[in-house]
Amino acid sequence: MSNKPEKIFQHGAVKAAIFANEREKDGRIFTIKSVSFQKLYRDRDGVLKTTASLDVEDLPKAVVVLQKAYDYLTVRQEFEDPAASY
Repeated sequence: MSNKPEKIFQHGAVKAAIFANEREKDGRIFTIKSVSFQKLYRDRDGVLKTTASLDVEDLPKAVVVLQKAYDYLTVRQEFEDPAASY
């Protein structure tokens, strides 16, 4: 994903980023939202790196950022398209 995230939710070293990607199908352009999840850490040399592996103490943080991402995507969609909630 080379584009910038639309929204980032972070709790400590754990973060979820929401991306909006345009796609084309049958001549129509539409947007698909995706969520990238990662944990930041520093290696032995102090270089900042990312991983998808979590320690047990990271699990509650992951739940928080993923819930926020889910809420952002679903609540936002309901306001943009009121018929989607019925």
